[in-house]
Amino acid sequence: MSKTNFNPKGHGFHFENNFTNKICSIPGYGNIETKGRCGGMAYAALDYYFSGLPVPRYTTEDFSPNKVPGDGHWLGDYIYARLMNSFANTSAARFISWSMHSDHETWFFKGVTRWTKEEEFP
Repeated sequence: MSKTNFNPKGHGFHFENNFTNKICSIPGYGNIETKGRCGGMAYAALDYYFSGLPVPRYTTEDFSPNKVPGDGHWLGDYIYARLMNSFANTSAARFISWSMHSDHETWFFKGVTRWTKEEEFP
């Protein structure tokens, strides 16, 4: 696989991945939420990188109270859209599967930590 000169410090966004995604609300139970937009932030930062443009210079101080661009802000919506795009590839099934397993080994599974070491790193 070819590599780029992409550097997260220089080419990535200037705020942390503190997004909360409201999936739905269940009466009598509450909200179903997920945390973060990892794939969306990665895809969006790479969009800027491959276009030869710097990412927008927003920082955590520009957004209150969650310190990220909220839903309805053009950048928050763009990152969310790219998150949805990130699920349309073959690694998405692995992401979902691994998200439902323990980080550590059990009687039945190696655990995500071991899978990562064995399958993701050369």
